[in-house]
Amino acid sequence: MVDGDTESQGKLLRAALVEHVRTSISSGKTQRVGTGKHIRVNVDDVINQFSLEGSTFDYAEKVLRAAEFVVDPRPTPEAPGFVGGEYAFDVNAMAKLDGVNGVKCVIALRPAAPYDYGRVSRVLTDCGLIWSPIPPLPRWLARRPDWRMVLVAFIGIVAVCICLSILLSWAR
Repeated sequence: MVDGDTESQGKLLRAALVEHVRTSISSGKTQRVGTGKHIRVNVDDVINQFSLEGSTFDYAEKVLRAAEFVVDPRPTPEAPGFVGGEYAFDVNAMAKLDGVNGVKCVIALRPAAPYDYGRVSRVLTDCGLIWSPIPPLPRWLARRPDWRMVLVAFIGIVAVCICLSILLSWAR
């Protein structure tokens, strides 16, 4: 396939993932895992639409990179994967999804045999978020402060310090 095709497929994949996760979370089609703090969204149907399983590793990696995933290097005998067992030879890719707070997707591309990175034999997915009872910061507080906000905060702190010193001097 042509590189331009992988680029467009990657952009479509990312848009489809974001939309699917957003609608799944808003409609309650999620499952809690473990202690209930990890919320998982099943994205297998979305991934299957893009035919990564059975494609070449080069193609699948290019599509995932175009979808703004960070693709780990392929494990080698000299540099094995981080996880042992059947997962030791997987090529992992991870991305945070924009517009859906705190959601991370991990996609693992599994070879047919150890270190045989010709074709993807299986695609494994894990997409979800860690639930926290603490709400996110308000948008005005989360953005990067400009010099006026810093100046106002500084003046406010100085004013509080002056008021405290006057009150303490009266208390003596």
